Amino acid sequence: MAEQTAIEQVVAMHPACSTCGEPFNPVDEHGNTATEEQCATMLEIYERMPAIRRMLTAQVRYRCQRCQDEWEDQKSPRVLKERADNVRSECISNRTIGRQMLCETFKNSRPDIEAHNTKEWQWGRSWTPEQPCAWIEGLKGTGKTYLAHAILNKCMDSGVSAGKIKCVAFTGSLGFEYQAMLKPFKTVGVLLLDDIDKTDMKPRGLCALFELIDARCDNNLPTITTANCSGKLVMGDIAQVRGQAFAEAMLDRLHGIGGMCAGAHVLTGTSIRRESEPDQTDMGGGWEH
Repeated sequence: MAEQTAIEQVVAMHPACSTCGEPFNPVDEHGNTATEEQCATMLEIYERMPAIRRMLTAQVRYRCQRCQDEWEDQKSPRVLKERADNVRSECISNRTIGRQMLCETFKNSRPDIEAHNTKEWQWGRSWTPEQPCAWIEGLKGTGKTYLAHAILNKCMDSGVSAGKIKCVAFTGSLGFEYQAMLKPFKTVGVLLLDDIDKTDMKPRGLCALFELIDARCDNNLPTITTANCSGKLVMGDIAQVRGQAFAEAMLDRLHGIGGMCAGAHVLTGTSIRRESEPDQTDMGGGWEH
């Protein structure tokens, strides 16, 4: 077997590009491909400085210059903004969100809303779609939906699709149209179920709600739920209609009875909602009329 050249030895010491699979390309200080003589000098340096050699041996990820340039370009503010705008446009087009929620962000949050629940708003700022489901509860007007909207907007800023459903939409009067209406909400990156305690507690509506929650659970997609009361109270209402086992199975997927959810985040304080403000009863982006 022919002895490896200095260039081949240097290439063999480095991992291939983790993105495109191209072998390592040794270059000089000017960015030009290194010559055999320059690679021989590199090997001498590696031999004299074992720490560098150990670092190279431990290195498991490497990007070639072309992939590195593309990766950095994808992280540029311009590209990130374009991606976020595209995600928002797609969500609006698919009618999984409504335009009215786009202005409720962490950047534009109201100090009077945050003042009573600083800890929960800090949690919301740090929440990501990689984390478990979240349950936000509190009295009417304490900012539950505003906080959830801000989280959804932050997710869309990072390129994750979002959806919102007002749970008053789950009534016992709708039939097979549930399937088509719920389909896009089963696959969005993060879903808000707003006011789950206002669900019309009828068997048909509860079954449709469970089917949605279960599909998202199977796909490991997080769901944020808001309610005016605790999960135990909601479970009690559901249990009266569909039985205890059904209620526990639904709330386990949302509230974390079995440990799935990060736990309840309780907002306190008095209502800051002005009486002059109309009650927003949109049923998600797709169910506005």
